[in-house]
Amino acid sequence: MSLSTVLCLLGFLALGSSKVVVYNATTGDCPGLLYFEEFVLNIARKPYDLSQYEATTSCIKPNKGIDKGKDSVRVVEISFSKDLNDKVKNLKVSFNFSSTDTGYWNSVFANVKYNDGTNDLAFQGKFEKVYFVAVTFSYACSTPSNITLVETGVNGSVANKAYLKISKYQMQTYSLIAGDNIQFFDKYSCNGFITRGAWMGIFTSLVLVVVLVFSIMMLLATQTPDRFETSKSKCLIIPHEH
Repeated sequence: MSLSTVLCLLGFLALGSSKVVVYNATTGDCPGLLYFEEFVLNIARKPYDLSQYEATTSCIKPNKGIDKGKDSVRVVEISFSKDLNDKVKNLKVSFNFSSTDTGYWNSVFANVKYNDGTNDLAFQGKFEKVYFVAVTFSYACSTPSNITLVETGVNGSVANKAYLKISKYQMQTYSLIAGDNIQFFDKYSCNGFITRGAWMGIFTSLVLVVVLVFSIMMLLATQTPDRFETSKSKCLIIPHEH
């Protein structure tokens, strides 16, 4: 069995055993709420189902008290209490959020930090799906988001990469009321008001309606003969081409 086949099997096993997880930022400077039905981190071609590990969540404002104009920046960090193995210790996964003066928020970056047994490593990747969401709304998406994370602080050599996959997720940090009974606000969906499946049904229905209209028009345009042969009339000759 090839290495790629083994890795694929491990990936399917990891996804098959995933469980729904909710991360509530109970510590820090701000509230934050994250929901994942699939939360998988791939390091060195090995997938880790992060939903299987215990973690604590915090939300901080890195610019609090420094720059009031940038006080809207928030970081929701998930810290895993147990080491994944000897090569992945003190794992932390975080998402950066920022809001605008016009009342919208977005999440641009995802970060991963851990210790490989020798050094502390940090990875960062662009999380471009969440943008221009009203601060009174949460963001939800049922389609998978695959984030490529590149090692930071590497000079003169090829940077290592890690991959984070989240699916069927929801997140919010603005306008929330902190507490144990914290709940998401109304959601803004990445699928829009009409899903891909709905568009397929609408397009198919339009095609069928067009075919039906043309069929009716062709039937209405059918003409019956207005002359008939009799015993006293000449034979009808219908010209035709060979």
